[in-house]
Formats: sequence, C-alpha cells, structure tokens
Amino acid sequence: MGMTQYQFGKIHGVTASAVKRWESGKVRVTKGTWEKFTKK
Repeated sequence: MGMTQYQFGKIHGVTASAVKRWESGKVRVTKGTWEKFTKK
C-alpha cells in the first residue's frame, strides 16, 4: 500500500501497534473493524 503502520492507523482510527499486531498474526481483525474500514 505504500504507507507506514502509523499512517494506516491514523486514517482508520487505530493505533500503529494494533496494525503491527494484525500484520504479525498475534491478533485477528474483528468483523466490526473490517466493516469500519470498508465504510471509509
């Protein structure tokens, strides 16, 4: 996507650490979060 975890988080209202945990597979993105992303 060409952006940092911080930039992605800021756009979508989440922290960079949350994005990092999703990318590493330590935490799964919830259905509600995915729905929030698709509404933007």
